[in-house]
Amino acid sequence: MNYLQFTCLTAITIVPLASISGALPGNYDESKVPAYTLPDPLICMDGSKVENAATWRNKRRPEVLGMFESEMYGRTPEIDTIPKFEVLSSDPEALDGKAIRKLVRIWLLGDKSGPMMELLAMRLVKLELEISARVCV
Repeated sequence: MNYLQFTCLTAITIVPLASISGALPGNYDESKVPAYTLPDPLICMDGSKVENAATWRNKRRPEVLGMFESEMYGRTPEIDTIPKFEVLSSDPEALDGKAIRKLVRIWLLGDKSGPMMELLAMRLVKLELEISARVCV
C-alpha cells in the first residue's frame, strides 16, 4: 500500500446544488458545439492594441480577468470573518506510527450555527522528503 496516497482527505457536509435542483445536462458531443472565435488577448475591448507592458497591466489584464469573472468563475466574495477550527479527534500513531491523523471541523464563518466542513488530514512523520497535500472539495 502506498502511504503517500493518504496524505490528505476531505469530507464536506454541504449537499451539492445539482442534487437538489436536478443536474444540468452536459454536452459530451464535440460536434454539437457551435462555431466560436476566442477574442484576441492583445486587443482591448475598445479595439486598441496592447503594445507594451503598461497597457497590459493597467488596461487589458483587468479586462481579461473581468471576462473570466463574468463568464466563467464568478467573483470571489470579500470575507470579513475568520473561520474557527475544532479538532474532533487525533491519533499520533496512525498507519502504524507512520502518520498523525487529525479530524478537524472547520466553521467557515466563525460561527457554530453557520456552514462547516470536516477535514481528515494525515501527516506523514517518518518521511525525509517534503510533499504537498491536496484538498479535494
